[in-house]
Amino acid sequence: MQTFLVVLAVVIFILCIRSILRSPGRARSLTMRDIDRVVHALRATGTDESFAVVLVPDTAEDDGAAANLQFSIEQGRLGFDWVLNAKRNIRDRDKVVSLIKSLGYSCSERKSNNVDYLRCEDARDFPGLAKKILRELYRFSEQSPLSLIVDGFEWETRG
Repeated sequence: MQTFLVVLAVVIFILCIRSILRSPGRARSLTMRDIDRVVHALRATGTDESFAVVLVPDTAEDDGAAANLQFSIEQGRLGFDWVLNAKRNIRDRDKVVSLIKSLGYSCSERKSNNVDYLRCEDARDFPGLAKKILRELYRFSEQSPLSLIVDGFEWETRG
């Protein structure tokens, strides 16, 4: 599990760099409307260490890494993760915790191999939590384009 988190953090950091986001085939496009299907697919076909990372365009700071949120399966449980690797995620940490708590959910601070992250496993509506963060913190609409990185489960976008 520790190796997975380190690899995941490195992958997210690398894939969030703007030049990579612009490269076709690296990240898939989606909108907030697709988040429900992504979470459903992850829950239905994912296993431990499967994940989906949603990258928020135009949020990168001087590290080049965009704000990102993820859904993952950890020890058989689906969860929402806020990985504290990108500067923007670190800066927005308290706002995300506040939003999680405003919905009546809790999150735990976790660390593995020097990778800090927040994890929420008690949400009744993981897509709703993600959409609230996207709307309230980043002012995204249902139609705003986002990027998606998936690993370890079956996901295909609809044409």
